[in-house]
Amino acid sequence: MSTATPLATAAAAPLQRKNNGLRTGFLTPPHAPQLHNSPSNSQLSMMMSGNDLDAASRASNEDRETAMVVDPGLQVYWHGLALEHRRKLLKLSKKDLFTKIRTSCCSGCYGLFQMRYDELKNHLSGSCPVCHDCYAGLVITEDGGVTLGEQILVSNPFPTFGESRCREREREMHFMTGDICGSGWQKKPGQNKCKLHTSHVPYEALSEYWTGLPCEQQATLLVLSEEQFVSELDGQMKCQLRICKECRCNVMRAFKELKPGRDGVQLQPSLPLCPNHELKFCDGMVKVEGTGEPVFFEAAEEVEEHKTFDPSTGNDTDNPDTIRHAETPELAREALQDSALLIFKSQVEVSFREQTASQNALLLFVYLIHTLMELQLGNAYKELSAKQAEVELLHSLDLETAAAVARKEKKAAKRKSKKLAGAAAAAAVLESSASVPAPSHQKPAATHAPSHSPTAQFTNPHPSLAAMAAAAAATIAASVTPPPAPRATGKAAQQKQPKGGHQVTLLIDGDAAFDVMLAAMSEATECLLVQFFIFHDDDLGRRVQRLLLERAAAGVTVCVLYDGVGSHDLPRHYVDTLRAGGVAIHAFATHRWRNRFQLNFRNHRKIVVVDGTRAFVGGLNVGDEYLGLKPPLAPWRDTHMELRGPAVSDLQQLFARDWQWITGKAPPLLPSPSGIGDASALVVASGPADAQETCSLFFTAAIHAARTRLWLTTPYFVPDNAVLAALRLAVARGVDVRILIPSRPDHRTVFLASTLHAFEALTAGIRIYRYQPGFTHQKVLLIDDDTAAVGSMNLDSRSFRLNFEVSALIVDHAFASEVEAMLQNDFSRALLVDKAEYLDAPYLRRVAMHVARLFDPLL
Repeated sequence: MSTATPLATAAAAPLQRKNNGLRTGFLTPPHAPQLHNSPSNSQLSMMMSGNDLDAASRASNEDRETAMVVDPGLQVYWHGLALEHRRKLLKLSKKDLFTKIRTSCCSGCYGLFQMRYDELKNHLSGSCPVCHDCYAGLVITEDGGVTLGEQILVSNPFPTFGESRCREREREMHFMTGDICGSGWQKKPGQNKCKLHTSHVPYEALSEYWTGLPCEQQATLLVLSEEQFVSELDGQMKCQLRICKECRCNVMRAFKELKPGRDGVQLQPSLPLCPNHELKFCDGMVKVEGTGEPVFFEAAEEVEEHKTFDPSTGNDTDNPDTIRHAETPELAREALQDSALLIFKSQVEVSFREQTASQNALLLFVYLIHTLMELQLGNAYKELSAKQAEVELLHSLDLETAAAVARKEKKAAKRKSKKLAGAAAAAAVLESSASVPAPSHQKPAATHAPSHSPTAQFTNPHPSLAAMAAAAAATIAASVTPPPAPRATGKAAQQKQPKGGHQVTLLIDGDAAFDVMLAAMSEATECLLVQFFIFHDDDLGRRVQRLLLERAAAGVTVCVLYDGVGSHDLPRHYVDTLRAGGVAIHAFATHRWRNRFQLNFRNHRKIVVVDGTRAFVGGLNVGDEYLGLKPPLAPWRDTHMELRGPAVSDLQQLFARDWQWITGKAPPLLPSPSGIGDASALVVASGPADAQETCSLFFTAAIHAARTRLWLTTPYFVPDNAVLAALRLAVARGVDVRILIPSRPDHRTVFLASTLHAFEALTAGIRIYRYQPGFTHQKVLLIDDDTAAVGSMNLDSRSFRLNFEVSALIVDHAFASEVEAMLQNDFSRALLVDKAEYLDAPYLRRVAMHVARLFDPLL
């Protein structure tokens, strides 16, 4: 290609599908540098088809200018960095690099990546120009990290990154097949390797590949030791040709005829395999000799198509339709011919796959490192830009606030001057009216005042008027001075605050949580309150049923609430058995009469209160799936917590309100327990009957309170505008915002809408992780280093507006540390989502995401 670079020409990578196989290999011009100890040292001359090569060249030329574009602000940021800071920003630790590789490639390619790393490490000094060109300036540091060469760090890394993006686009254009590492492969159960290691290779591709191999390597591929050949022969007869056990002995006798006897004479010097090739035994080695390799590969292809085992016929070795026989010497030699063709074709096929995967791994290895380096540099620039934007925003807000205060003070001064002027005018009027001379029939009130007194000349006949004027002026002047601020009263002064004196225990996953809950429930002596969204009649449901019946028989008051829609498949006999055993059990509904079509306003709370002293709250329901016993969502990841202290009475009263709504009666309420710990706790309850959207406001307030960290995990990520805006502002403040969501859907529509919301969150700088081992159902919030919340609240419209929910907010450093350790472990088993999840999705899937989002208010 006209745009070829050393790395690109070293391993351009075209792969196409034909007959379910790998069509072609690499385009390797003679001037391309070859790597030491690499399969690419063999001079491959396998060419792409002309149309594909032209299309790839055109696409590369069109995309090159786009790939080389760099943000001018990022360039300015780079040139302003000191060399030491450049080294830190463009350095990757080996652990971080291979953690990323492990999550994005198959087990076969992972080993090839390690080989590339070791090869690069062996040329630490960078003195080898071939390796320097192939690895595009990458070097290994003394501590095992990967960075760029000093010359690139001193100058400018962006041309190197741009070249790497161009090479990656060339690789994507050349590798036309899907389901390979770097081109759509994803790990699936029972599939640990991509198609580069497992796909069938048609004989046309093998013929082209063979033609480009040097003679020395050709000779090694068509030679096997006697032990290796016999082992492969036995395997081919058993698994591929399906020859019966007795006839396999005849084939082995046919093979022994090729070997010299004790007298040195061979009964059969060679065995023809195809018109131009024959099988020989010489000096303990079995080899194929001949010319015209395409005929050989074509013959092997014909054997695979017509004589090998077809799995669709079944796996029964006793089935006569799947068994082949070789009773006669002629049939035995024919079976030996077929097996030899398959064995040596497999040798060449394996070599083809190894070299193909090796070159693909080289390109991906370099591109992945460059991408991670560019991402680190971009994140540092974005963080600096966000801080600068925040400073500018705060400065502009300060200016606006100062201007508003100045305008307010100016207006206040004007009002004050007007009032003072009015007061002075009123005083003057009253003074003038008071100084009018007395009528002629009246006499002055005093005529003997001393001459030096002002009143000697005039005495006020109406002294009360002057006093009234002075009082009026004082009153008006006093009204200009603002009154003192009133004390907070009413609801604003009565908001609930976290109360101290609590002991909290974090319960991770269903097994641990239910072990503790059931043990506590079995110790109940006075009252047991149980409320779950879902009850199932399975092993766990029957364990809970037996325990409730046991406590009721022991004289304990047992009250059970379950949601009528969440537990829609709970059989009637399950409830009848509990009622017959003395358990008070009812289904929650927003209408006291039955309404089978009422799907909204569900009670999603999970509460257990034992004797008014111990309480449990979280995300678990009663069912085997919450113990991770029901694939495909297993293992199930969930979180619960135990609470002791004064806040237990809040959960008790919350249950009592739900119970009284359904039954019209209050359950027994025990006194509030005294404080037994140092943690502060606040029970946050929300529901559709609230005057305001309590759940949404809770998340918004919690996000605004974060200063350094905000980690959140939810099974359904469908935030409203207020919550999403709060998350954006938290990122702008420099808060570490992470959100953990599932990688497997339990509700398809919600999962599609959640994927679109995750993409929008990524554009705002929020880090989204997808939990890989199974389904995560936990609802946990961690704020900074001292606050955490566990409960039933999801980050979706149902929890915000349609469901009755509850969470416990805990302010305690020790508990927050436990939650941090738990979430750190979850993030380590999660995959960091990037924009490609949405951008690379098929068109129809993206349309489905946008359609699903139309239903956000109901999800």
